[in-house]
Amino acid sequence: MPLEDMTRCFKDPALNWGLRGHAFKSQFDRRGGAVRGVYAHLDMNSSELPIYDKNGPGKVIVLGSTMALKSGKFTGGLPGRMLQNYDHFHRRRPDGSSDLGIFPSVLTCLFVLDLGHRLHDEIRPIETQWNRGIRAELRRRGLIHSEHRGRAESVNLARVISCSELREIIDPIAARLDP
Repeated sequence: MPLEDMTRCFKDPALNWGLRGHAFKSQFDRRGGAVRGVYAHLDMNSSELPIYDKNGPGKVIVLGSTMALKSGKFTGGLPGRMLQNYDHFHRRRPDGSSDLGIFPSVLTCLFVLDLGHRLHDEIRPIETQWNRGIRAELRRRGLIHSEHRGRAESVNLARVISCSELREIIDPIAARLDP
């Protein structure tokens, strides 16, 4: 199956990010509500403050004033996975307060490989190959930021890339994973 550009679904200004569970998912058609697959999205941080994840003490997802590519799997529906990003992405101000709910404003583009036709147990190994393939291609192109540390599923980029360049990077990987 080809990659689908799901950006418009999650950048829609009418989308109510305050809803939870089925109420949030009901805002999407079948295409936007894909049940399982892998995703890749670009996030642009125009602030000098880094964007953190709320897991534990919080890992830096996007360095200040940079772009990052985040990739991974979703097995409980794409809306639920993106809602998790909405809940987790935040900036910490020097005064101790946080900017919450920033995900829609930093999301640049979102591509999905719908794997609903595959068995649930096949998704994790595909995700591993997806993340490794993306990271290898980013490295080959010299796109990994010199200050990037760790996380295979979130890679800070050395420069801003366009959505069409991201698609050029990940289309061949998707074709190998799900011919």
